Amino acid sequence: TRSSSWYGRFVTWIIEAITLEVCKIIIIILKFLGYTEDTLRFFRYVENVEETITHEIHHFGTWPESYPEDPSRLVGSDPKIIIIAFAIEDLLRSVNCSISSLTEETQGIIKQIGNRYDSLNLHGSQFTIERIKELIDSFPDLEKLYLTHCNIDHSHLQALLDLKLLRHLSLEGIVTITDHLLPIFNQFPSLTSLNLSGCHGILKSASLIQLEKITKLKIGTSACMFGGGARDIAKLTQLVSLDLKDSDHISDGAIQDLLPLSNLRTLNLSGTKITDGAFHSLLQFTSLKKLIIKDCTRITYKGFTHFMREKPTWLNVIVS
Repeated sequence: TRSSSWYGRFVTWIIEAITLEVCKIIIIILKFLGYTEDTLRFFRYVENVEETITHEIHHFGTWPESYPEDPSRLVGSDPKIIIIAFAIEDLLRSVNCSISSLTEETQGIIKQIGNRYDSLNLHGSQFTIERIKELIDSFPDLEKLYLTHCNIDHSHLQALLDLKLLRHLSLEGIVTITDHLLPIFNQFPSLTSLNLSGCHGILKSASLIQLEKITKLKIGTSACMFGGGARDIAKLTQLVSLDLKDSDHISDGAIQDLLPLSNLRTLNLSGTKITDGAFHSLLQFTSLKKLIIKDCTRITYKGFTHFMREKPTWLNVIVS
């Protein structure tokens, strides 16, 4: 049995090695035949991603966390299509989302899988209205869109309203998102999840009550959390998930202020200033199913162990 197990691993290793070498040879042949640089980038990227994924699955039995950022996009999808999709994201970031500037071959690939693609990560890209429209035309069924540190303003958001299936939008770190823009998020037909962390243009926590349709909110490092921010967030009683990670303005008193959130099921307090004193309030969240308190350095071992004894059995506490 031991011998056959060793033989099986050896054969698998040989097959993987041959496959990777064949990919490299294909790239050389394609370049010789005159394929353009952006088309070749797909093949290089696919080769690298496949190598990483094969290694992770073979040695650890799991899909690597870095591919993709949102694992739910894998459900019901062809893994080969997903890998090509990673290449598309990488390419669009490098050309700042100008799909029309790509070759016909590359545009053809995007057209083939665009309507099968429900999640897109274009962090750091620069947008014009024309590029936003290209994006919508190429990926009409997007459900999740990550635009971290992009140059998004009101006109871009207005154009994105055409994404009728969009459920999650990440605008983390975009300083041009301000208080007066918040009502537009109610106009997205399907939007329920919003990341506004690091949007320092949002200065008044009271303006957050305009997010009437949002049930999952990440707001941790935004400037509006200063002062009574938690009291205003508590008015969003529809929230089922709240992420306050790394907020300097969240301490024990803020947890008490959040108690009106009776539907809250997930709460992320990682990196905040809470102490053992917050545990009394946390025990009063009757609907809470998941609590994340990583890097909360002011919590003591004694206070944490007492809380773990007192907490309800259905509450999952994540500390590392």
